[in-house]
Amino acid sequence: MLNDIGKAEINGEARTVLITDASSGGLGLDFTEGVKDGDYITVVLSTGRTFRGEIAWSAGTRSGIRFDEELPHNDILFSWESV
Repeated sequence: MLNDIGKAEINGEARTVLITDASSGGLGLDFTEGVKDGDYITVVLSTGRTFRGEIAWSAGTRSGIRFDEELPHNDILFSWESV
């Protein structure tokens, strides 16, 4: 479980989101009500790292994004798993 506040831009609209999960293929987000599958999104983590992709699924306030490019499995983003 990953909990980090980030900034997102979805179809030109800026908002604050909660990043709840991360994998090599994408992120799980909360506070994304109103998005649709296929919407393009840019997410900036509190560390300043930026990810781009599209909404793969959405349900209520939660959604999942699929990265434009998959991350390597040893990416520093996953260092929280060993804590």
